[in-house]
Amino acid sequence: MNDGPWDTTCARVGCMPSKVLISTANRMHDIQNAQEVGLSASADINTDQVMEHVRTLRDRFTKATVKDVEQWPTEHKISGKAHFIDAKTIEVNGKRYQSKSFILAVGSTPNYDQSWKQELGDRLITTDQIFELNTLPKSIAIIGSGVIALEIAQAMHRLDVETTIFARSKRIGIFTSPKLQQLAQEELSKELNFLFETLPHEVKSTSDGVILNYKIDEKEESIQTEYVLSATGRSSLLDTLKLENIDKSFKDIKLLPVNAKTKQLDDYPIF
Repeated sequence: MNDGPWDTTCARVGCMPSKVLISTANRMHDIQNAQEVGLSASADINTDQVMEHVRTLRDRFTKATVKDVEQWPTEHKISGKAHFIDAKTIEVNGKRYQSKSFILAVGSTPNYDQSWKQELGDRLITTDQIFELNTLPKSIAIIGSGVIALEIAQAMHRLDVETTIFARSKRIGIFTSPKLQQLAQEELSKELNFLFETLPHEVKSTSDGVILNYKIDEKEESIQTEYVLSATGRSSLLDTLKLENIDKSFKDIKLLPVNAKTKQLDDYPIF
């Protein structure tokens, strides 16, 4: 059972399209710095073609997975949102199915502020939408300083997109070593505009994009960008399975009794 496209998050909106964008950005970066190796070169950025190239390769990646799925017997694939009725029964599209065991691989969805979405509409995007943009934006504010946020921020900057990163803490990426954390910040700050320990307290939609209001040392500041990218992580879709129908204690998916070695849910044939 599967709800949505029969491909993978990685191929459609994750690692693969982001790496295509990064590759394009790195080529531009090499051209702009060709003088370092004694070369003289220049290039213009066709923002429409950049995003079209990303989608062309992305579609090639996803089609490979979909092609495999298409070869499965029809009775072995059901499109629809599933939820549990009890430990041996699930319901999809109003029809119930039973099985001796279940493997849960429901994936995740990007996090974003619902109130911001109501205010900004399509101007607030996540990694699920950024690769669908017809053209590169002139400017973008990125909320978050994790790996995905840094990848996209650096790629955007190298493709001449004015980029600002709002970071909740004084940390970036996944560096646990204080020395590596400091080094990474120093190196990336040479290219990127970080606003550490700062998050917008208000966003406003305008005809030209978005205004973000924030405070630096208690002083009110604001910037205007074309888009806001929420890159603050993803949340599991396990809660859509209604596991509480199996056991009321399963209501909170963060407290599920899962065996660390086997990934089995309590004593149920669910993994």
